[in-house]
Amino acid sequence: MKSPQTRRLFELFIHSLLFQVQAIELLSKNPGSKTPGIDEKILSNTFNSKFELLKLLKQFRSNKIMPLKRILIPKNNNLNALSIPSILDRATQALFLLVLDPIIEPHSDLFSFGFRKGRSNVMALATLQKALQSKGDSINRTVDTQYI
Repeated sequence: MKSPQTRRLFELFIHSLLFQVQAIELLSKNPGSKTPGIDEKILSNTFNSKFELLKLLKQFRSNKIMPLKRILIPKNNNLNALSIPSILDRATQALFLLVLDPIIEPHSDLFSFGFRKGRSNVMALATLQKALQSKGDSINRTVDTQYI
């Protein structure tokens, strides 16, 4: 974090009950929360299950990161490895995503489309097509076609 104010806000949001509850709610709506990790725990859509996870999430600094559960999935005559984190690790990741996304997203590259919320390969192709079809000098272009 560049500034002390940003760091303080980050710490405040990470420890905020509101953000922690929101992270657990987002996780509970994800179908992947029904897949157990190495700890064999799943997040059911009950108050008790969510409350237990919230108690663990409140002390995430003292929690140790658990190893990933590895599952091999057959695909096109090959085996693809799928890594599944524990439910607590997924909740911690969701919490950090909620806090960091509004900080990082406005400063990110306008022409980066991979693994970005609200971006897709169709948008990337449309941007490329527009850049390649633009006429005139490179000042009017949104993307430097030399690097495409």
